[in-house]
Amino acid sequence: MDEAELAAMPSEAARRSAIMRPKRSPDLMRRRIRIAIGFFAFAYLALVGRLIMFGMAPPVSGSGVDANAGLGTGRPDLVDRNGEILATDIKMSSLYGEPRNIYDPDEAAEAIDAAPWRTAAARARPGAEDRAAARAMLVDLLALVAPLEAMAGLRERPLADWVATHVAAARAIARDETGTDTALFEGEEGEALARALAGLVEAAREPATAIQLSGATWPGFLDALIGDLPTNRRTAPGARLFVFGPLEARLLSFDLLVLAGLDEGIWPITTRSDPWLSRPMRRSMALEAPERRVGLAAHDFVQGAAAPRVILARAARSGGTPTVPSRWLQRLATVIGKPGQARLRERAADLVALARRLDRGDGVARPIGRPIPCPPLALRPQRASVTEIETWIRDPYAIYARRILKLDPLDPIGAAIGVAERGTFVHEVLAAFVEEGLSPRGAAARDRLIAIGEERLAAFAAFPETVTLWRARLAAIATWWIEEEAKRDPTTAERHAEVPGDLKWVVDGVPFRLTGRADRIDLLDDGRVRLIDFKTGTPPSERQVQSLLSPQLALETAMVLRGAFDRPGATRFTGRPIAEIAYVHLKGGRDGGKWEERAKAKGEDLGPEDLAAAAFDKLEALVRHYRLATTGYASRPRVQFEKARSGDYDHLARVAEWAAGEGGDGDEA
Repeated sequence: MDEAELAAMPSEAARRSAIMRPKRSPDLMRRRIRIAIGFFAFAYLALVGRLIMFGMAPPVSGSGVDANAGLGTGRPDLVDRNGEILATDIKMSSLYGEPRNIYDPDEAAEAIDAAPWRTAAARARPGAEDRAAARAMLVDLLALVAPLEAMAGLRERPLADWVATHVAAARAIARDETGTDTALFEGEEGEALARALAGLVEAAREPATAIQLSGATWPGFLDALIGDLPTNRRTAPGARLFVFGPLEARLLSFDLLVLAGLDEGIWPITTRSDPWLSRPMRRSMALEAPERRVGLAAHDFVQGAAAPRVILARAARSGGTPTVPSRWLQRLATVIGKPGQARLRERAADLVALARRLDRGDGVARPIGRPIPCPPLALRPQRASVTEIETWIRDPYAIYARRILKLDPLDPIGAAIGVAERGTFVHEVLAAFVEEGLSPRGAAARDRLIAIGEERLAAFAAFPETVTLWRARLAAIATWWIEEEAKRDPTTAERHAEVPGDLKWVVDGVPFRLTGRADRIDLLDDGRVRLIDFKTGTPPSERQVQSLLSPQLALETAMVLRGAFDRPGATRFTGRPIAEIAYVHLKGGRDGGKWEERAKAKGEDLGPEDLAAAAFDKLEALVRHYRLATTGYASRPRVQFEKARSGDYDHLARVAEWAAGEGGDGDEA
C-alpha cells in the first residue's frame, strides 16, 4: 500500500490498521490446503491399514451344526378376537455346515442322523439308496470346492488365481448331468453374475490390478465387488404399470405419469455441507457443488411435469409428522394462485377418496386395549427361574408369550456381540478363577485371572474391536476384584461359583418348582453364608430390592435357607444364617467395580433373612393368583413400567398403541 492510498484513508486508526494488517499470499493459502489434505490422507491411510490388518487375521474355526438346538413343539395358534387364525406353527428344521470343517463325510452324515432333534419319522424317511446318493453328493461337492479350499489355506495369491479358481468351482458346482453349466448364468441374476465375473476376469489380467489376497480377505473382497450389483428385472408381458427413476421416466413416454415424493428433503434431497471438504476446497479440486444435484432434480421435475397427463403426489405426513411441500410445488402454487390450486384439488378428489378407502375399516374404529390373555390352567407354567419372577411381576404377558405360546426371540441376522455376551464372559472368567482354588492374596492371582480372560477371549477373535475393549475392561475389573477378594479372604472359608439350585414345594396341593444359579455362595469362618450376584450392568437399587420389584437376590437367599443349593458330597447351606447379600457391580471403568450390599436391616429396611421370607411369601401369592381361571397375563400392568419399550414381546402386545390411549390405570396383581 503506497503513501497516496494511506493518505486517502479517513482516520489515523484506519491507516494504522492497514499498515499492521498482514498480507496473505496465495502461496500461504495453498500450503494450508496441502497441509489439510495431507492430514486427512494420513488419517485415511491409517484407517485402511488397520482394516487390512484385521482382514488378514486368521478366521475363527467353529462348528456350523448346533446339535443341542431344540425344536419347539405344541405351540398354540395365534387368533384374533373373532377366532380367525393369525399365525400358526410350521414345523421345520434347518442345517448349516462349513465344508472346511467336514473332514470325514461319512462321520458327518452319521452325526447329523444321530442329532437329538432328528425325529424317528425323519430318520425313517431316507432309505439306503437315498443315504448313499446323499453321501455321494457330499463327497462330490467337497471334491469340487477342494481347489478353492486349498487356496484358502495359503497366505497370499494373485487376484487372477483367486478369480480363476473361484469361477471354476462355481461352474463345476452348476454343471448338470449333460456337462453344461448354463444354469449358473440363467435369468436376470445369472446374467448379472456373468457380467460381473467377466469384468472381474478382465480386470485380473491388467497389470494395474496385480494385487495379492489371502484366504481371509478374498471373501470380503469379492463381496465388496459384486455383492451389491443391481439386477434388472424383466417386465412381465402385458404389464401396464411401471416404476422408474427420474432419468428412465424422462427417456420414455407414458399415457399417465405420476411424480411422487414431492416433499422437501425427498425430492429434492437435502443438501448438506461436507464435514471433510469445504466449498473452497471442493472448488479447488474441481468437484461439483452440492447444489448441482438439486439443479439436476429440478430438470427431472420440469421434464416430468411437462407430460401430457401427470399426477403430482406428496405425503402430507411422514411417520406422524407433518411434511413440507417440495419447493417446486410451492412455486407452482404461487404461479397458479388459489383458484388454480382449488381446480387441481377438485380434479384429484376422486383419486384421493379411493386412496383413503384403502385404510378405511368396515366398522367403527375402536382403540385397542391392553392385552390380557387368559389361557387354560393346564397350559400355565408350574415352574420358573429366579430371573423370570421379576419379569412375571413387571410384564406377565412376556411370560405368557415365552412359556405358553413358546415364542422365543430371534437374534437379528448378523448382530454384533453386545452387553449380554460381555456379562456372560465376565461371569465365566470369575467362576473359572474360583474353581481353580487360587488364593486372591497370592502374587500371581491377578495375572492368572487375566490369563483366564485371554483364554475366553479367543472365542471372540472374529470381533477384534470388541476384544480390545473387553480386554481393557477385564484388566480394570481384575485389579479391583482381586483387592476386594483379598480383603474378605481372611474370614472366608469356602467359595462356590455358579451353583445350580432347584427348589420344589407344594402350593395349594399343586407342585411348583423354582430354579436358579447363584453366581457366588461363600461360607464364612463363623458358619454364616454370603450370597453374591455379579452385574456388569446397573444393579437394582436398595429400594427396588426392599419393594421386591427386583426379587432375584432375595429369592436366591430363600433358596439357600431351604437347601435348594445343597449338592451331594458338598457343603450344605440349609439353615445357615445369612451374613450378607450383595451385588458386585463390575463396571470395568476407572474404578473397576463396586461392592453394593443390600438388605442391611437399617431403619424400616428388612435384613437378608426377613427379606427372603417376604419374597418367598409373595412368590406363593403370585403363584396362587395366576392359578385362578379369571387371572390373565396382562401386558405391563404396573404404571411405572408402561414407558419401558425394550421388551422382547412389546411389539406382539402392541404396547405402543394401547399405552398411548390408556390413562395409566392398570391391574396391580
